[in-house]
Amino acid sequence: MRVFFHRSARPEAFRAKYWYADRDPHSPETFQDEFDRAIALIEAYPEAGQTYLHGTRRVVLASVPYFIVYRVHARGVTVVAVAHSKQRPGYWSRR
Repeated sequence: MRVFFHRSARPEAFRAKYWYADRDPHSPETFQDEFDRAIALIEAYPEAGQTYLHGTRRVVLASVPYFIVYRVHARGVTVVAVAHSKQRPGYWSRR
């Protein structure tokens, strides 16, 4: 299934990845690997993510405190947020 990104979701992923770069030079690769694995899972099995807020689903990244929020629709899947687990839940609900 095709994966689309809300215009705010990609910058969130980028900021998260490079936040780690300031702390450990290997951390951005860990984040990117986890992110890529989660996107591949969503692409192959869109219903695999647990149901979440506002009609969305989410996939939790394994080794970093982030998760991907997405909506399944007829044309594919739209990633609406790449959220930190300690961030305000549902901040992305109007996307």
